[in-house]
Formats: sequence, structure tokens, C-alpha cells
Amino acid sequence: MSMCLTINTASAILITKNFIITMIITIKKIIVVVVVVVVVVVVVLVGGVVVGVVVVGVVVVVVVVVVVVVLQQQQQR
Repeated sequence: MSMCLTINTASAILITKNFIITMIITIKKIIVVVVVVVVVVVVVLVGGVVVGVVVVGVVVVVVVVVVVVVLQQQQQR
């Protein structure tokens, strides 16, 4: 009788232990996924800002160059 109870307790402890380990692994996986998603979002946002700044910079440079060229041509005439 007591032997049976001990086996049940042991198996219950094992099941609980396995469940906890599985939960920890699952939580770790979820954390990894969340971290990856956050990193990707941050990279995309920062990348978007950088690309936006670069595009604006290029546009400004092009506009300045065009204005300078047009002004020089007008002065030459």
C-alpha cells in the first residue's frame, strides 16, 4: 500500500517536474521570439529613419546642385 503511494507520489513529482521544465523551455522560446521580434522592429524603424535621412540628404544635395548649376548658367548669360 505504502509502496504504491510512494510510486504515485514519485510519478506525480516527475510529471510536475517535466511539466515545469517544459514550461520553462516554452517560456524561453517565447522570450527568444519576443526579443527577435523587438530587435527586428527596432532595426526596421532605425533603418527606416536612416533611409529617410539618406533620401532627404540626397534630395537636398540634388536640389542644391541643380540650383547652383542653374544660377551659374544664368550668370554666364
